[in-house]
Amino acid sequence: MREQFKKQKRTLAILGTASFYFLSVDVLADMAMAPLFGAAAFLLLRAAYMTTMSAGFLLYPVFDRRFGSRWILPAAGAGIMLLFGIAVLKNPVLISCDILLSLFLGGLFGAAAYARTAFDLKGNPYLGRLATCGMGIGSLFQVLVSAFPLTLPCYALIIGAGLGLTAYLMKSEFHRAPFEPEPVSVSKPELPSLRVFLLCVMLISFMGGINDGELALLQASGQVDLQAWPRLLYFAGMILAGIVFDLYGFGKLSALVLFVMICSEAGTIFMGNPSMIVLDEALYSAFAGIVIVFFTIPLFPYGGPLLPSLGRAVRLPALACGTLFHEFILRQCPSAVTIIVYVFLAALLAMLFIDSGFTAGKARQAGAGRIANEPLPEEEGSVPEDKAGDISLSPNDNASGAGAGHSSADHDPDFASFCETYGLTPREAEIMQTILRSDLPTTRLSSELHVSERTLYRHLSALYQKTGTDSRVGLLMKYYGGTEDK
Repeated sequence: MREQFKKQKRTLAILGTASFYFLSVDVLADMAMAPLFGAAAFLLLRAAYMTTMSAGFLLYPVFDRRFGSRWILPAAGAGIMLLFGIAVLKNPVLISCDILLSLFLGGLFGAAAYARTAFDLKGNPYLGRLATCGMGIGSLFQVLVSAFPLTLPCYALIIGAGLGLTAYLMKSEFHRAPFEPEPVSVSKPELPSLRVFLLCVMLISFMGGINDGELALLQASGQVDLQAWPRLLYFAGMILAGIVFDLYGFGKLSALVLFVMICSEAGTIFMGNPSMIVLDEALYSAFAGIVIVFFTIPLFPYGGPLLPSLGRAVRLPALACGTLFHEFILRQCPSAVTIIVYVFLAALLAMLFIDSGFTAGKARQAGAGRIANEPLPEEEGSVPEDKAGDISLSPNDNASGAGAGHSSADHDPDFASFCETYGLTPREAEIMQTILRSDLPTTRLSSELHVSERTLYRHLSALYQKTGTDSRVGLLMKYYGGTEDK
């Protein structure tokens, strides 16, 4: 683990400084807006700012394709000027436009950092822990900065320095290892699971927004400080979620998210009681850290300029909608209505999790059993859609079942030809054969092959390189497509 930190220190620095920037701009915006706007206008503008940052995440692929890395330094210079504008402007219209542009840049830099991290850590067995430590660097530094009573210009200067460092690291890193987008065909088999995943992200974020709106108003009025010690719990939640993802996969991470969300969101019912504010603030901070891991890390293995940041891009508008729903509807209703709405949403989310297999880590297990008994297609030139769909969102949670398989590779006359064509070693051929007949997740596949996970990842990496693929789905598509063409 220590060697991984040394090897990936530049990647973690990029992720940390970028996270610090787009987290801190939001705080700076709240500090600047609070004296200028009433509660309703404040929350409306905050919702607009979240949507604008989401647009930055979504439009990053366009910037990457059109400008490469040329946009990074000019955007950083403009961002620093915008930060000082937030600190000194007093005109409501000008400061609103200024904040919108700053948060749009925050989305661009955040998406670039996520794409870089996904590129560098793809296939790394420590992905969850490394990525959460990188993001945690930004949150911890924000805690340190927020611990001092800084003026707005001083706060803007520190954030600007962080943005400049992000641009410097990102520019040099992009020149050193240019980004290569994923082939579209690799991500296509994941789309059915991805839709359910994004729906869960939206629902979780909407529920989080119910709490977030109340806490934002309390922070703007000076009753609580969300950027002080609760951020330590935010960091602790991220680290916990990263460890769970690495060791137990996406299913256990989903169960953790569901549990901690129910605990933290219950605090919204008691927000009228001042003695409960601090407790709810602490719970919400831990919840936010775990949820951020949920909607980012599982998408990192698929790379590309869009997928790594898609969860955050979807989350932000949903969070804004939850905030507005709480402010303009729930606050006008009796507390019993709030309880009913929350219980309904929590039950809906639990049903989605259980039905999709997220919490159990058994996504599409039934489908895997059917496929084991189906003959191979004779005329199609690719892996059947059913088989491609057996792969769940997490590389640690592929469809399980020791007896399920994609083919009877042991008796396949084309298997030897495939191995000879791509120059596979006997050990690589054995691993390829096991992949063809088993749907076990990678973490359990190592036990069947009697090798360590690290050794298995090394052999898989060699297989991907020789066959021109980058996933087990890609290997299956290459094998079935190649053998059927003969």
